[in-house]
Amino acid sequence: KIPAPVKQKTLLKPKRIVRIYKKHPQVLFLQGLLSDNYKLKTAIKRINPDSQIKGGYAYNSIFGPQLDYFPYDYNTLMSYDLIIIGDISAASLGKVGMEMLKDYVRYGGNLLVVGGPFAYGDGGYKGTVMDEILPVLSQGPFDIKRVAGMMKLRPRQEVIKAGSFKSLKVEYLHRVKVKPGAKVLLTYGKYPFLVAGTYG
Repeated sequence: KIPAPVKQKTLLKPKRIVRIYKKHPQVLFLQGLLSDNYKLKTAIKRINPDSQIKGGYAYNSIFGPQLDYFPYDYNTLMSYDLIIIGDISAASLGKVGMEMLKDYVRYGGNLLVVGGPFAYGDGGYKGTVMDEILPVLSQGPFDIKRVAGMMKLRPRQEVIKAGSFKSLKVEYLHRVKVKPGAKVLLTYGKYPFLVAGTYG
């Protein structure tokens, strides 16, 4: 008997990956359990009413965490001006999805990753592509710090107007490690609240 060879999964990438621009801003919002609380769709429409928002939702199946929509096509993926990961686990994105997101940001795409009970540490980001492409490092499970009442945030004056972020109603934040070169735009006490960075 000869043992079967180990299957090797290969992501077929195009020879040239480039951003594709459309007439109106294109946004992909991959939504988890609590991502509606952020009211991001309302914020996007306030910034530009012509924005086109496509949604995908995380759910659990007999095969584990899944997304009901993800653009597994580079031309579609690269046509989005912004992709939002809203309380989505690494398992929901899958290895192929995370690798495609890595290419997306490497070649000029914008990625916003918000927190929640299925993101960062509890979302299994540590040691994955998400840790590689984000401006922060996840510290593993149980990284959530509970916050009571309103959060008084301190913005960097040269980046965000203080009047826009006087206080927010938030229940928790993630304890993450900020990478060298990343910019902490908002802080809550000694904890980073909003961090920006580049990749590629």
